[in-house]
Amino acid sequence: MIVSKPIILSDKSRLQEIYDLRVEAWEKSENKGFVNRKLFPDGWFDDMDVDGIQLIITNEENTIVASSRLNTYNDFHNFPYYNYLKHLTLPETFPFAYYSRLVVNPAYQGKGLSKVMDSAIIDLCEVNNVRWVMGLSNVRTEFMVNRLGFKIVGSVIVNYNEYSENSEQSVIIKSLKYTN
Repeated sequence: MIVSKPIILSDKSRLQEIYDLRVEAWEKSENKGFVNRKLFPDGWFDDMDVDGIQLIITNEENTIVASSRLNTYNDFHNFPYYNYLKHLTLPETFPFAYYSRLVVNPAYQGKGLSKVMDSAIIDLCEVNNVRWVMGLSNVRTEFMVNRLGFKIVGSVIVNYNEYSENSEQSVIIKSLKYTN
């Protein structure tokens, strides 16, 4: 099994492949009640996909086997989830990035692709002078904190869709090196 290094998706016609991969991965997890083909017959996507950078890893057939999304903001007012986070003490330096939608094809899970993607996202942020990166997590929080240097700044209640129950997520951030 040969896989590529993470690259930025430049062919927007492949977004549907990412949306379908998200559903496939969630359907084969313990969280299949949140995201599945019945709830998302056209794949799992939202408005943040339009402006986000999609990082992908492909296999030898050029099929996307892992992806993640990065959105960058120059203030809190344009960040869609700010109202859920405004009770938290967050850095007031900009730009900041929101890291989300990390997903790995079930056949490729357990091979370290999430760790590779995490490192690539952090590198991408640092190259683009992003001051800090934020994510929401309940599954990978311990790894993100202990291995990648994120810190937990609080928690929020989120709802993935109208069919699912509310879920508490840790808000994690990592300050980054920048050259300016």
